[in-house]
Amino acid sequence: IRRCCIPYFTMISSVCKMLLAAAAAVLLLVGSTHAARNVFGSCPAVKPMADFDMSKFEGLWYVAECFDTVTCMTWNITKLSDTKWHLTETKTSGMTKVYNAKVILNPATPGALTINWAINLGGRYPFTVHDTDYTTYASVFLCQKVVFYTRQNGITLSRTPLMPIGLRQVTSGKLATYDVEMSYFRKVDQGHCGYSTNDDDMIDMGIGVNPNEFLGDFGGDDLFAGDDGRRIN
Repeated sequence: IRRCCIPYFTMISSVCKMLLAAAAAVLLLVGSTHAARNVFGSCPAVKPMADFDMSKFEGLWYVAECFDTVTCMTWNITKLSDTKWHLTETKTSGMTKVYNAKVILNPATPGALTINWAINLGGRYPFTVHDTDYTTYASVFLCQKVVFYTRQNGITLSRTPLMPIGLRQVTSGKLATYDVEMSYFRKVDQGHCGYSTNDDDMIDMGIGVNPNEFLGDFGGDDLFAGDDGRRIN
């Protein structure tokens, strides 16, 4: 009798484990409202940048593209210790405007970091800096494995609010080499965010800058800032 019961109890145990795993996945999906794409399968093996220097990477970044439709999104990265940094994400869209996370450095592979968002129930997961020149652009990929699927987010960063279309496309496109789906990228509207020192509607692009490089950065087909239709300098 005992021998007959063993397969039965083994089957029940396996079913319970599957149900618990599924429940955990649902809780993670519900609890983690932070933007990401849910994709079936494994995380793409994105290669971390060689000789990455976190001290040069820290500071203020403007998010030019990500896997969500958001506005006025920034990352501010500040050092906590030799292996840990604090990341504050702010945006003007969505119910939650500010997210906080810890970024942990692995000295053996500096570009392959991990991140732990305060709202994420699944703990920390890979935060890969694929490429950056530290002063202009950066390409980052985040991916969390959740049982049957992954939560992915590609992040294109800029040190300035407006990023030229060409540079933005090249930076995001670097992840295509690793089978990251390019159609997931959405441009972040950084046009009416109050970053200017003059007023909330105008951003000085500088003398000699070609405005055509920034078409659409104010949510339309042209570079008009403000309700009165003033063109950006």
